[in-house]
Amino acid sequence: MFAKKLTDDLRTAANDKHLSVDFYLIPQQPTEKAGDDARYRRDMAQANCGFEKAEHLSGNIGYLKITQFAEPRECGDVAIAAMGFVANSDALIFDLRENGGGAPRMIELLSTYLFEITTHLNDFFLRKENETNQLWTLPYVPGKRLADRPVYVLVSKNTFSAGEEFGYNLKALKRATLVGETTAGGAHPVGPHRIDAHFTVLVR
Repeated sequence: MFAKKLTDDLRTAANDKHLSVDFYLIPQQPTEKAGDDARYRRDMAQANCGFEKAEHLSGNIGYLKITQFAEPRECGDVAIAAMGFVANSDALIFDLRENGGGAPRMIELLSTYLFEITTHLNDFFLRKENETNQLWTLPYVPGKRLADRPVYVLVSKNTFSAGEEFGYNLKALKRATLVGETTAGGAHPVGPHRIDAHFTVLVR
């Protein structure tokens, strides 16, 4: 309850929906990186890496429902298999209406299938480091590309963070049509910072 109250107050003050405080009943050790990685792999396996549905619709339409963008190092094979499933479609729908965000690297992987040549997707300016991180499609992905197929991205008020970035990138590049509601408004990177053994704040 205390973590939730802190989260609500911080979001009100900063107008940042990404900002949150998490509480862990079991104390977290400073050196739990290996355990965190194992937990992440287990969670992604149970969630099928966020690929909830892959369907072939009437009219030869490929449909992918993605609820999160997982790290390719754990989930690249699932993403490649999903894109292979829809490779012969005449048009493609990405359903991100329940997508809560995730890893920009998965956006790079999926987007590569939608362009014929290496394409600049987006930039993130890191104020603290005074650096700009560029996102590009990859030089190579396994399987067939769908660079000449119409793409539609379904979004809603629940589409958040990397889900918003994926849709924004494709719209700005005139590669997809967005369909749905105004998204949640949190397309910026954040990371966890441990306060103590029980509390972590998610912030940039």
